[in-house]
Amino acid sequence: MKTLTAISLGIYMKKLLRGYEAKTAKLIYWYAFLRLSRSYSIATAYAEGKLAFRTSKRMVPDLDLVLQTYSNFGNVWKKNPLDWLTANSYEIGGHLKTANTPNIVSILSPTKSEKKEQIETEFINFLDSTWMQSGYEPSLVVSIPLKIKKVNLHEFLKQALEQHEHLLENVEIEPQQLDQFQMMSKKVRMDALEKSYNLVLIEAQNPEFAEWQLAECLGVCNKSVKAIKQREADKAQGITKEDYGDEPNYDMSIHTVLRRYRRYAYLLAENAARGQFPLNDEKARKGRGEKVIVKFASKCISQHTGYLSRQLQERDMPHQYANEFLMRDAGINRKREKEFDVPVLESREAKEQEEFLRNRRVYAPLPKINEDEK
Repeated sequence: MKTLTAISLGIYMKKLLRGYEAKTAKLIYWYAFLRLSRSYSIATAYAEGKLAFRTSKRMVPDLDLVLQTYSNFGNVWKKNPLDWLTANSYEIGGHLKTANTPNIVSILSPTKSEKKEQIETEFINFLDSTWMQSGYEPSLVVSIPLKIKKVNLHEFLKQALEQHEHLLENVEIEPQQLDQFQMMSKKVRMDALEKSYNLVLIEAQNPEFAEWQLAECLGVCNKSVKAIKQREADKAQGITKEDYGDEPNYDMSIHTVLRRYRRYAYLLAENAARGQFPLNDEKARKGRGEKVIVKFASKCISQHTGYLSRQLQERDMPHQYANEFLMRDAGINRKREKEFDVPVLESREAKEQEEFLRNRRVYAPLPKINEDEK
C-alpha cells in the first residue's frame, strides 16, 4: 500500500512539475523575446538616458505602455534568462502554479511542538494580511495525518469542500498584485518559440548567410537544403539547371518557412514588450487593416550575441549560433530516429555543447558592452 501511495504521489507530482516547467519555459521565453523587440530596445535606451523622450516617443508611440513592461523586466541583456528567473523567483512564483492546484503549506512534526503558539500566531497574521491582499483563491488549510487511509481522506475532503462551498458565494477577490508577470493562456509550441527566436539571433549574427544556410542552422526544410547544397556543388563543377531539367523551387520553399518564423518572432516580441505573451495577433491586425512590417533590434542583438560567441570560442566550443539559453527539450544538435521519433545527440562534442549551453550559470551576468566590444 505504501509503495502504491508513493507511486501515485510521484505521478501526481510529475504532472504538477510538467505544468510548472511549461509555465517556467514560457516565462523565460517572454524575457528572451524582449531582446528581439525594437520597441523594447528603444524604451530601454530611453530609461537609461541614452535617448531623448521626444525621439523615443516618435519611434514608439505607445512608449508609456512599453515602459511599464520595462519596469518589470529591466534591461534584459544584463542577466541571462535563467538567472533572472532565479533572482525573481519569489515575485513570480505565484504565476508558475497551475490553477486550483493544492499546496503543501507545511509539514507538522513533533520537533515543532514547542513552537506551536508562535507558528499559530504567525500563520494567523499571514492569513489576515498577506493572503487576503494577494488575490489568492479561497482555500482550506487542512492538517492530514501521513498514515491516513486514502479512502477516508477522499471522503473527508469531499465533505469539507461541500460544507464550505458557501464561501465562494459573493466572494470578491482582490486582483493579484503580481499580474505584471501574468502570461496569456494561448497554447504555443516550444519548438516554434525556439526556432523563431534563434532565427533572429542567427540573422543578426550572420547577416551574410543565405536563407538555405539559416534553414540548415535551424534544422528546417532539410530536403530543400540538401537539394540546394547539391545544386551549389554542381555549379562548382559547371553543371547548370538546364543540364538536369526543371526542379521544384527549393529556394521559395525555404523563404516561405523562414518568413513565417520571422513574422511569428516579430509579433511575439512586440506584444511581449507591451505586456502580452505569448500572443500572435496577426489575424487580428489584418482584420484592422494594419500592415505588419517585420523589424528587429538587429544591431543591439548582434552586439550582444557577438559577446556570447566569443565566450564559446574561448572555451573551444564553436556553435552554429550564440543562444543565451536552451530549454531542456530543445532540439539543438539533435537528429531524430524516424522509427521512434526520438531526438538523439549526434556526437560527444554536441552533447558537451548542449550541456554547457543548458547550464548557463557558468557565465557571470553579461557585462556592459564596452566600445571595443562593439
